[in-house]
Amino acid sequence: QSPSILDAPRTSLSGTISYARKFERVCFELPAVKEAARRHGATVTDFAMAIVGGALRRLLEERGETVTKGLVAFVPINLRAAGAEGDLGNRVSGRLVPLASEIIDPAERLAALAVQRSAARESDEPRSDVINDLAEAVGPAVSSLAGRVVGALELFDHLPHVANVVISSVPGPPIPLWCAGSQITRVAPIGPLMFNQGLNITLLSYCDAIEFGILSCADRKSVVEGKSVDL
Repeated sequence: QSPSILDAPRTSLSGTISYARKFERVCFELPAVKEAARRHGATVTDFAMAIVGGALRRLLEERGETVTKGLVAFVPINLRAAGAEGDLGNRVSGRLVPLASEIIDPAERLAALAVQRSAARESDEPRSDVINDLAEAVGPAVSSLAGRVVGALELFDHLPHVANVVISSVPGPPIPLWCAGSQITRVAPIGPLMFNQGLNITLLSYCDAIEFGILSCADRKSVVEGKSVDL
């Protein structure tokens, strides 16, 4: 069962964010990740969720924060229908996904996430387009003004946290790309911070590697320095 909008525990990862940013990236060998995931009946995305869930639990423990509930990720999903790939505009919404961060053993956490994914797929939950519907209803000018007012008053520090982190996974090209006569050797995936989410982790595969792009709000407690990114 997917988490509700009130299931995410309150942590220092979320709250009012500013325009200040910090960025880091971590690279894994894609064949090794696929093999580790396959042994547990999981996918590459499951493997990434397991890594993030364990890393964030350890990070919060190092900060002295006691989290009694499992962390929750907001995962963007594509709503564009087949055959509409060339249409203008974004068709993206999101789903709340448990990170099983309360499970200490990494293998058990990965297995639990694989079971959760299979259960969610079998339930065939309807995909809601809340993000786009809301934006179209209030308009970009109103939503932008509302965001500045909420940020100035730091209201996000007092509102419920919908999720603890935004995680996006995008399959990239399996073959090398070239630009201006030079081969692209690495990629740096960067996803936006949104609402009161102070941390975004975007995954992008490229050739035989998978990159974790970690973007955080620099005005909140650092989550991209030192051991915090030793995933």
